[in-house]
Amino acid sequence: MIGTVGTLDKQPGETKVARVSFADWLADHGDTIASVTATPSSNALVIEEVDHAAGIVSVFISGGVHKGTYKVTIKVTTARAPTPLVEEAEVVVKVKES
Repeated sequence: MIGTVGTLDKQPGETKVARVSFADWLADHGDTIASVTATPSSNALVIEEVDHAAGIVSVFISGGVHKGTYKVTIKVTTARAPTPLVEEAEVVVKVKES
């Protein structure tokens, strides 16, 4: 697992983008991304969209409750056949009303 890669600060009404690079890991394995998912630690946080390009995963995040701290687990599955590789990273999301 790549581990916790950063913190995203947001207000409850904002939608923000967390970007995580898997490019070096993919290059080390000579592979590409076949699929990606993002799962929040709570239903209070909403994953609006997940996409990827050139080994960079973008996760569009909304919601959350004031003073809430959440984790979003990003899971990448590669195109490797017959057995794809799987790697995970986490982003911590801190929600605070200003």
